[in-house]
Amino acid sequence: MSKSKSYISKLVKGEKDREPKKEEKEAPPKRSELEESFIFVKKVKERFKNDDHVYDSFLEILKKYREEHKTIYEVYHEVAMLFIDHPDLLNDFTKFLPDSSAISMLKQYLDKLTTILSSL
Repeated sequence: MSKSKSYISKLVKGEKDREPKKEEKEAPPKRSELEESFIFVKKVKERFKNDDHVYDSFLEILKKYREEHKTIYEVYHEVAMLFIDHPDLLNDFTKFLPDSSAISMLKQYLDKLTTILSSL
């Protein structure tokens, strides 16, 4: 089999010697977790630009956690209450939490609570 026939055969079968697609060549580099966290904090700041209390409270909650004055459960609960009308922010926030089944269970509980409270 000639080289061109072999290449075409592989290309048709989708094998590895194929030419990369344009979007594969131009894929942006993946952001670090630190970059993602800065982007998220900017998003929170922008969302609450007319309500400094929420943004300042969010930062204070994180500060207390960092200083070990709050548990991760307290942090999630308080942030959930701050973001009660912003489920997208709460969802984004949970991506930065340590991965554990207890957090997952707490998130489910607070999601239900948020739904109940928002329907009142």
